[in-house]
Amino acid sequence: MRRMWKQVAPLFVLAVLVGWFMPSGNPSPSTVAPPPSTQQQPAQSQTPAIASQRTSVGEVVLGRAADGHFYAAGDADGAAVKFLIDTGASVVALTEDDAERLGQYWHPGELKVVGRGVNGTVQGKQIVVKRLAIGDLSADNVPAVIIPEGLHVSLLGQSFLSRVGSVSIAENRMTLKN
Repeated sequence: MRRMWKQVAPLFVLAVLVGWFMPSGNPSPSTVAPPPSTQQQPAQSQTPAIASQRTSVGEVVLGRAADGHFYAAGDADGAAVKFLIDTGASVVALTEDDAERLGQYWHPGELKVVGRGVNGTVQGKQIVVKRLAIGDLSADNVPAVIIPEGLHVSLLGQSFLSRVGSVSIAENRMTLKN
């Protein structure tokens, strides 16, 4: 358990710091799109397998992974992205690889401090994801940040989750519902 915490702790610190340092504002209301016509495949990663199921239109149920977290396969601007659900992060945070699959690139001159971690400042680039969907739930123009170093899995933060009607956890399931 202690070893797992040492691996996950930097991710939580980063998520909290991104939330702390990102500007706040009222996001625009979400636009719910019809269900995708194709099943999305999760992005390849070192994180546990995604356990999710669609239960009805406007609802996604995620199973708790072996590491205790919830993961979801998403579609961001047409690219498959594997997200760790992070209710403590203010914005969606993308790894460099995931951002590139969305067609989002950065160069060192664009990076700004978006947080502070145990190893110093966290550099990132603010972007907007035009359309982000998790199962049948979607939102347009979602604020996000690219974290090119130190982030091993993309985070699904409040810039998307706040547009979902409810997020609840019961036993080993998380339900996102419109």
